[in-house]
Amino acid sequence: MNNPLWESFELQRKNKKEDIFQVMKQVPVFESLSKKELTEVEKIIYQREYKKDEPIFREGDPGLGMYIIVEGAVEIVGEKNDGKKQILAVLEKGAFFGDLSLLDDAPRSASAIAVNNCSILGFFRPNLLELMNRKPNLGLKILFSLSKIVSERLRRTNEQLAKVKDELEELKNG
Repeated sequence: MNNPLWESFELQRKNKKEDIFQVMKQVPVFESLSKKELTEVEKIIYQREYKKDEPIFREGDPGLGMYIIVEGAVEIVGEKNDGKKQILAVLEKGAFFGDLSLLDDAPRSASAIAVNNCSILGFFRPNLLELMNRKPNLGLKILFSLSKIVSERLRRTNEQLAKVKDELEELKNG
């Protein structure tokens, strides 16, 4: 990805690179990768700094890829029907978000805003697709990990939905 706002991850200093390597290893999408495979992914990861209150992306923007917080915190914010903002989550160092856009290019369902000055890694869909062409087994490992994460989230969402439905039934009948 050729974008002046993102600098190639390979250009980082050695000690900072090792810190970021450790952050990446903690992300479930990459945790099953060997050191050699993680080094290969590292070549297509980009890093960018964000200032406090700067949007990483906005609701409705095209989904380009996932993000990993190296330093700082990010709010995931949804816009309610009445136009008011609702904080859905506050994510901190090591957290990742936007990962569904590695699977499709649907518009973002929420905004991501830097709570404070942040260092963020970007892993973008075009780079993943190119990696899959060059290293199919590595690409499949990443996709398999991603599918496990998505299925786990869907399972939890179904459980929460069933719980809310039961609570509504109790209120209705009680």
